[in-house]
Amino acid sequence: AAGALEQIKAEIFDAAIIDFNLPDMNGVMLHRQIRQMDEELAQKTLFTSGQMQSDQDLDYYMVYGGGFLSKPFEVEQVLSALDKTING
Repeated sequence: AAGALEQIKAEIFDAAIIDFNLPDMNGVMLHRQIRQMDEELAQKTLFTSGQMQSDQDLDYYMVYGGGFLSKPFEVEQVLSALDKTING
């Protein structure tokens, strides 16, 4: 996640895909940091996970998340979910 934050500081992205379960921090923590750096990117975030999430994480997603995609998924599903996340 630290590497992703460095890239966000250095480059412009159209959207972000964040897994709720990351090795060094959870997806909510990462998204909070992205919100502080780039609110527009934060609004165009697609969350993903293959596991059940805590109520707290789901509450956060409901307020701030741009989209959610459950694992496993096909490439076409990712593209469709990203389109909805970016374009509404």
